Amino acid sequence: MRKGLLAAIALFLALVEGPPLAAAEWDVSDQTLLKAVRARFEGLSPQQVAEAGYEADPFCVGTPFGMMGFHAQKDPFNNDNTVRAWDPDILLLDENGAVIGLEYETWDAKVSRPRLFGLDFALSPGHPGREWPHYMLHIHLRPGGAYFVGDFNPDRRCPPASTTPMLPATRVMKLSAPVGGPPSQGWRWLLADLRNASQPRTDGPHDHTLAWLFYLVEGSGELASDGQSAVMAAGDAQWVPAGREHLHVYGPSSRLLALRLGRADEPVGRVHGGELLFAPDTTLGLAAGTDHLLHAAEHSLAPGARLGPHAMPGPTMGYVVAGVLTAEVSGAASRVEAGQVFEWPSRTNHAVRNDGSDPVRFTTFTLVPQQR
Repeated sequence: MRKGLLAAIALFLALVEGPPLAAAEWDVSDQTLLKAVRARFEGLSPQQVAEAGYEADPFCVGTPFGMMGFHAQKDPFNNDNTVRAWDPDILLLDENGAVIGLEYETWDAKVSRPRLFGLDFALSPGHPGREWPHYMLHIHLRPGGAYFVGDFNPDRRCPPASTTPMLPATRVMKLSAPVGGPPSQGWRWLLADLRNASQPRTDGPHDHTLAWLFYLVEGSGELASDGQSAVMAAGDAQWVPAGREHLHVYGPSSRLLALRLGRADEPVGRVHGGELLFAPDTTLGLAAGTDHLLHAAEHSLAPGARLGPHAMPGPTMGYVVAGVLTAEVSGAASRVEAGQVFEWPSRTNHAVRNDGSDPVRFTTFTLVPQQR
């Protein structure tokens, strides 16, 4: 009897201590573990949720047919493919801040479909903030130790006026270009502002030893390369690989952003004849030898609109084209005006919102590990 009691106590202590579950330990079928994890989080006050490292979002996620809940996201967010039973990525809350569900996510889908608590993860094609495929598990807690597995709990509905305001918030991918892998010295961002006078101007043909991305902020332009010509309107982006001969035609009163990935140990040098906007001394912290894609995207936020919080798989640099943007990183907010640059580290919670009365337009450049 005593031996059995000691074994039960040892099992409970092992569950309470709960080491992180590595990829090889995902196939966990013991419902006792789920009960212990549930007991750890159910009943926490909003203050205790915050003290546990979770940041609550003020809006409820739901549909007319069910509720996911108010998301309290772990900061920093899970940035690998390790599922930790005792460390859910998101706690799902009700309108009073009570924990009503657990959410687990992998970073991507480059692993076998995981299982936790004997439950299969679902493959998500992606969602705002994590637009690439990955695995998810939603466990909605019901009275008496019962639970429901699925994206939305059919027993609940979001309270009136609690869902994210349906205000226009758009994201349009403009370019995805292969840039290879960083050198051993690392990369840093280099961004220049190119402005043309009231008369059209031609520049080239010429080539460069480094690759460039060109983003047209306003006006019109044309870029000719490899015997082909691309007419550019505001918001368009073009990629010119290193060594490729090309020619620019700048329209009247046009503005372009010129971006390149500079080697961290090299001086800035010429920036395509423009004015240097951004050239931090810090490297981007990417592993040498890993190929990347450079994504250019344009965003717009109506007054009162918000995007995030979410995390990106690589470092991001942004430029505000029009309006005033409020950018948050790990809960700290800053005001970014038109013509200014902001930066988000890789795999770090961030959000943006428009607190003003005018629309905000901004563009982002993100380095993303290339899928193989």
